[in-house]
Amino acid sequence: MRMSAAELGDNLAQLVWESFSDFIERRGLDSTEAEEDGGTAVLTLPTVEPEEALIFFMWLHTRACQQACQDAECVKKVLDSMHRAIYEDLEARTFSRVQLPLFEQRVSARYTEYYEAAADRSGEKVVEVAARHVIINGMRRPAITLDLAEAATVTSGPLRDFLEDIELAD
Repeated sequence: MRMSAAELGDNLAQLVWESFSDFIERRGLDSTEAEEDGGTAVLTLPTVEPEEALIFFMWLHTRACQQACQDAECVKKVLDSMHRAIYEDLEARTFSRVQLPLFEQRVSARYTEYYEAAADRSGEKVVEVAARHVIINGMRRPAITLDLAEAATVTSGPLRDFLEDIELAD
């Protein structure tokens, strides 16, 4: 399939949102059975930080693009387009223009941590770093850590396959 860097960036932004939404729907809120309410499900506090989960999925897509594309200039154009689309979506949904620079700084800081974890195979793994930020208040939630690992696997494999089938137009 042939597309421009801007088109691929927009497609990646859409894939980020889809991966993020799937994860949040699965793990955004815990529901527990409350016996005193006749066994009906009761929603409790969220267990994940949505912005941190979004950053994790942004990084997964960024990393897959970098690994799939050999031309550094093309990668930069694609990723600039992807990030621009995500930031525009955030501004249209919930963020004010004033919040975006702070969010971008947090994205940069997390990306640095994720790259370090990915490079240091003997140290902390990317999913462990993500869990430390995604899980609210450092709660011990092994199921969420497993969900992050599964989401990373489910996202990365098909994404790499998709990217290998793309031919970037000049």
